Amino acid sequence: MFSWTEATKALAGISIAAIGVFVGRLAWHADQVRRGLRPFFSRELLLELPIVAGISLLVWSASEFWGLGQGTAAGIGTIAGWLGPRGIEVIAVSWLKRK
Repeated sequence: MFSWTEATKALAGISIAAIGVFVGRLAWHADQVRRGLRPFFSRELLLELPIVAGISLLVWSASEFWGLGQGTAAGIGTIAGWLGPRGIEVIAVSWLKRK
């Protein structure tokens, strides 16, 4: 059954995760600009938005699954945002190969 309380908690959780991921992606993008690999305002900057959305859902669902707090989810989101999809893939594959 639908509950506004649960929906509000879920929206707050994913918002916190999204803020963390956005900060991480912004830090990564700023590093790319500093290195001279891309201009700050470009079409590639818009392509970061779907990445932020996808990683935010991943972080939020993982933090809900493991029962982590919102602060922890924001911290994990910042790290995951900075790593990006390729960094997460490299870590996941290396972890799975050890098992």
